[in-house]
Amino acid sequence: PFILRISKLWSAWVAHQGKTHVYIKELHDRYGPIVRIGPNELSTVEKNLIPQILGNQGMPKGPMWDGRKGFADGKDALISARSTALHAEMRAPWNKAFSSEAIKIYEERLIQRVVELDTRLRKKCSQETAVIDIAKFISCFTYDAMGDVAFAGDSQLMENDDQDDHLETMDMAMYFMSVAQHIPWFGLLFSSLPIVNGLGKQFIKQGIDYSIKRSQMELKHKDVFYFMGEASGGSGFDFNMIIQNSLLAIVAGSDTTASAMSNAIYLLLTHPGEHRKLRQEIDSVFAENEIDLGAPGAVSRSYGEILGSMKYLNSVINETLRLFPSVPTDLQRAPEKGTSSKVLQSEDTTIILPEGNSIIVPPYTLHRDPRYFSPRPEAFIPERWLASPTDEKYTTTRDMYIPFSMGPSNCVGRSFALLEMRYTLAILVRNFDMEFAEPHAYPASWLEGLKDHYTFQKGPLNVKLSLRHRD
Repeated sequence: PFILRISKLWSAWVAHQGKTHVYIKELHDRYGPIVRIGPNELSTVEKNLIPQILGNQGMPKGPMWDGRKGFADGKDALISARSTALHAEMRAPWNKAFSSEAIKIYEERLIQRVVELDTRLRKKCSQETAVIDIAKFISCFTYDAMGDVAFAGDSQLMENDDQDDHLETMDMAMYFMSVAQHIPWFGLLFSSLPIVNGLGKQFIKQGIDYSIKRSQMELKHKDVFYFMGEASGGSGFDFNMIIQNSLLAIVAGSDTTASAMSNAIYLLLTHPGEHRKLRQEIDSVFAENEIDLGAPGAVSRSYGEILGSMKYLNSVINETLRLFPSVPTDLQRAPEKGTSSKVLQSEDTTIILPEGNSIIVPPYTLHRDPRYFSPRPEAFIPERWLASPTDEKYTTTRDMYIPFSMGPSNCVGRSFALLEMRYTLAILVRNFDMEFAEPHAYPASWLEGLKDHYTFQKGPLNVKLSLRHRD
């Protein structure tokens, strides 16, 4: 499109509206698998190019992170590190923080939070009219859960209904950064405005407060703060970098997982047949394995392996993340500084990407491409993940399924995020009946409320909640 050849201002406007994911998909639907989306930027959903962009021999983060960095006083966290060497250095403690051994430590506390979620929702059901915004409730839960992982606890948003507006602060910060990333120099200027600067400082203050409290606590179990602090001895992590990276765990972990679970609830409520199938599987597996998270001693057991083996539960999660990947658009990469260019090749395409240019892979568009997912790529069909590779009924190209990105910059917390989703969805579906509080308003109002601000930000999902009565 001509307007995108000359400026990124239009992209910034689309980002302000929160509809970048829709706009980029429309461009690909019209122009094909490779589209110019800026004076120096491309977008692609071409299968053979994606590993060359995101994979182990791909490229580092692109210039959009220069615009976003202004909100962090110009400091790097893992997610914004554009140098391959710096990213590898910063990734090392994160790999330890989300190793299988560390996740086993986090799981016990996660179960406690799931039980707390269940208990608080049961209390809501005892009220005469239990209409709640389940999306906000889930956001409070995931924030508390990631607070445990990052800072060994102290976050109590479920208890106080986010009285300090942590969620709103986080959402506003994500909004401002999503606009500023399209014009990096403007992002630095934008972040100096009093309202934006104040928001950024408030956001960082949350991290400082958590870090100070955490540093004064007796260590009961290892957390992200511990692993970042351990790294400070060898790789030069100062206290500010420890704060930045520990706070990142809450933001990246809570926001994305809350989005995924809220979308899953929405999809199940609009697809009652799939909801029944999932509930039947959960009931069967919980009964067979005598799982009762409310029972004494339940929190000291691990159910992660059992939940991970539940085929329909995991198919529902996979299909939710296919349709609504938590980072829908901005997997941006650019040639490493000093390399001159990057050559990308497929069977019938050669792209020479000079240094100073960038390219994105948009998962929202990729996951809805009929070449990779069919039939009905726009439809919620968990069964496509149950089919064998030789089943001609479905085309499910698994290496084009990248809700957690891919390569050296993939989501380090992927395993914990999936564990959290499995526990939470299993409890919500097993123990509660939900229906839309305003059936006539959905699905349009929910889809309109989804905003692409790097991650999916969401509107309210008001449901009538009641305790399920099992025979």
